[in-house]
Amino acid sequence: MNLLYLTVLFPLIGFLLLAFSRGRWSENLSATVGMGSVGLAALVTVYAGFDFLRMVNRSSRRRSGPGCRSVTSTLK
Repeated sequence: MNLLYLTVLFPLIGFLLLAFSRGRWSENLSATVGMGSVGLAALVTVYAGFDFLRMVNRSSRRRSGPGCRSVTSTLK
């Protein structure tokens, strides 16, 4: 599943929430929103990385022989 766009979307949503709240929220809530958005983006990045490595592992099992370690991926 392609969830890599969420790496940009979560911090953007966090920024927009913080920008439009303009100091109306407490400092703790603002920190939670900021850290939460960046943390969610980091978790999505880790998941996408593991998914990519799993794909590499599957493709290397299908092909056998020396030098068959190349990975191809189609951008959508």
